[in-house]
Amino acid sequence: MSISDLFSLNGKVALVTGGSGDIGLAIATAYAEAGAAVVLNGRSADRLAEAAVVLRTSGGEVLTVQADVGEVSEAQRMVREAHAWRRRLDILVNCAGMNRRKAVLDVTPEDFESIMNIHVRGAYFSSQAAAPHMIAQGGGKIIHIGSATIRTGLADVSVYGAAKAGMDALTRSMAVEWAEHNIQVNCLAPGFIMT
Repeated sequence: MSISDLFSLNGKVALVTGGSGDIGLAIATAYAEAGAAVVLNGRSADRLAEAAVVLRTSGGEVLTVQADVGEVSEAQRMVREAHAWRRRLDILVNCAGMNRRKAVLDVTPEDFESIMNIHVRGAYFSSQAAAPHMIAQGGGKIIHIGSATIRTGLADVSVYGAAKAGMDALTRSMAVEWAEHNIQVNCLAPGFIMT
């Protein structure tokens, strides 16, 4: 049984940030198998090209947008390009992420800013850019990929855990604000994933 046997996303457009990474590509592949046209985002042109081949090989429609979502102007451009491709945007998955495993006493301001920028700023401003398109078309889905570190403290991931907790808090506020526009906002909080 394939995903398309369970449900159909034919005619929908899904944007997956961090779509050239292992988790993002798995999500994008599932969307493509369900019939969605998929926009893959990532920072590396080479990795994006490789990821696009994977999706196209299985018959998926793919657009790649190279952008660093931690930079607001790039996140906004990414969403503009995604929407312009099919003149709609139904799903945004904020999956872009990174981590630097360090003890609290070893974390530098640059470490802190890099991790927060990708997770919190990236999710915030990508969602902010996507929401008007979703409102105009009558609804949409925004999914933040959080982490079990939202609730469980682990050594050497203090900034990552704080960033993922920030995404969880964003989820609650965005869900309340945009519910009247039929935009559902959720946060998935997985534990360790074998990639």
